[in-house]
Amino acid sequence: MQRARLAHSQSTVLTQQFAWEGRSVLTLPNLSQAKGNVHVTGLSKERKLIDVFGNRIYSSNANLDDEIELDGYGYRWFRME
Repeated sequence: MQRARLAHSQSTVLTQQFAWEGRSVLTLPNLSQAKGNVHVTGLSKERKLIDVFGNRIYSSNANLDDEIELDGYGYRWFRME
């Protein structure tokens, strides 16, 4: 399995990708009280992000081309297709 080197635009967000049997999950917990947006790099832009759960229902549809919205101490988990 090839591992991606993930990078992001916020130093307070822990970016993790878990892969198992051809499926992949991306997690983005914000470790700061300040809300913000994060841009994740190092993954194929063709991958689609599907919201699995988070600290609330976010109105924005996340994709790897744009910044992803996170509340202070918020988190989002995505299934990657």
